[in-house]
Amino acid sequence: MMSPTFTALVTTSGPTMKPLHDGPFSSVVTGASGGIGAACVRLFAAEGAKMLIHYHRGEERAAALAAEIG
Repeated sequence: MMSPTFTALVTTSGPTMKPLHDGPFSSVVTGASGGIGAACVRLFAAEGAKMLIHYHRGEERAAALAAEIG
């Protein structure tokens, strides 16, 4: 079983991400055009992940999210 790339830490100042390795990484988020999925994409992208954004019916929201994270 593979270990997760990140461990989510919840603090009084909000969630932060703690990397478990120093190298480049990728992340796949299903349902990324919705609220929780989009938040995950933003969080992983802010940590330097190359993202694959999945959507079912939210093509415009997914495209906007992709443009937002670059």
